[in-house]
Amino acid sequence: DALPIYVQNVEFVSGQLAGTQVLTGSNGFAGSFSWIAGTMNTPGATTIASNATLYITSASVHDLPTRILTNFGTVLFAGGDLRGGNGSFLQNFGLWINQVDNPIAKDFGGPMAFDNSGIFLKTAGAGITPVSCDFTNSGTVSAQSGTLTFSGSFTNPVGTLAVSAGST
Repeated sequence: DALPIYVQNVEFVSGQLAGTQVLTGSNGFAGSFSWIAGTMNTPGATTIASNATLYITSASVHDLPTRILTNFGTVLFAGGDLRGGNGSFLQNFGLWINQVDNPIAKDFGGPMAFDNSGIFLKTAGAGITPVSCDFTNSGTVSAQSGTLTFSGSFTNPVGTLAVSAGST
C-alpha cells in the first residue's frame, strides 16, 4: 500500500526516498514537495496528487532509476538534470512545466519511458531541453520557449503538438 504524505511544504535535500508514497494536501491545503537533492533510486512509486506540486530544483542531479513517478498535479522542473533508466517510468496526467534547458535523460541503462496524457510545457530557457527516453504523447506537448528535442522513440497517437513563434 502507498504511504500517504500529508504536507504543506517539504524539502528533500539529501538521502534516499524509498518505498511508495502519495504526495497530497490535507484539510484543503495543497501539498508541495521540493526535490533539491537526494535520490529516488529504489524500486517503488511516487504519486503527485491533483492538489499537490513537485518542485525539481537546484543544480543537483535528480536520479530516479527503477522508479515510477506519476503526476496528477503539477511538476515544475526548474533545475538540475532528471536522470532515469533501469525501468524508470514517468506518467503525466496533470501539468509538467520545464523551466530549464536541462535534460530528462536515460542515463542508467535499461528502459525509461515518459507517457504524457496531460500537458507538457517548456516555458523558459532559450536553449535545448533534450528528452532521451521513450516518449508517448496522448495529451499536449508545447514548446513556448527554446527547443525541445526527443532522441528516444517519440509517438503521438492522439496528442497535440504546439510550437510558439521562435521555439522549435
